Amino acid sequence: MQVQFTLPGHKVLFLAESRICWLKTGHLGIRFVFLSEPHKSELQAWLSRKLEETLPEFIAEQFRKLEVRSQAALSSGSIRELQSLNGLLLSRDVDPRILGDFRDALNRVRTAAWAAQQYVARKETDQESSSVLSFLVGERIRATYQLCHAISDDLKRPDIEVPAGSLVQLHEIMMALTKQLKGVVNRLG
Repeated sequence: MQVQFTLPGHKVLFLAESRICWLKTGHLGIRFVFLSEPHKSELQAWLSRKLEETLPEFIAEQFRKLEVRSQAALSSGSIRELQSLNGLLLSRDVDPRILGDFRDALNRVRTAAWAAQQYVARKETDQESSSVLSFLVGERIRATYQLCHAISDDLKRPDIEVPAGSLVQLHEIMMALTKQLKGVVNRLG
């Protein structure tokens, strides 16, 4: 189904293909199936800001400290290289799928860095750390879902040549994962 919406405080109209994931009286959850790359980036940035606004101040401060540490840990050569790559990608006519993959990869690095910092901080203070691990599993599932859709789209394209060996390996792991997921989902009820 197609949905149209605007973000609070924005005038730009978003149009997205979506699916209903769940229904409750008066509420529903949707999953975007397709959203243009510029809108996807804008939505991710808006969601990140909103998430930071709603985080308890202690966690938000830890995240800000992590960002400062991460930036300090990068060598000046690495920073220049990323800035150069960013400038190149933005100044050229680059396929939106490549830009999307680049942004997704950077987001996964940021998420993993935040999770690593949280995990270490919790271990140092003898706090329970399984919630961080559970968060990472959820992020892997989200990323896998997105990758599966991207691969499905790629396989439909006649102009893309996919290596047969990679497809066989992917098929084997997906079959094993499907079997494992079926058992987990059956136990959930």
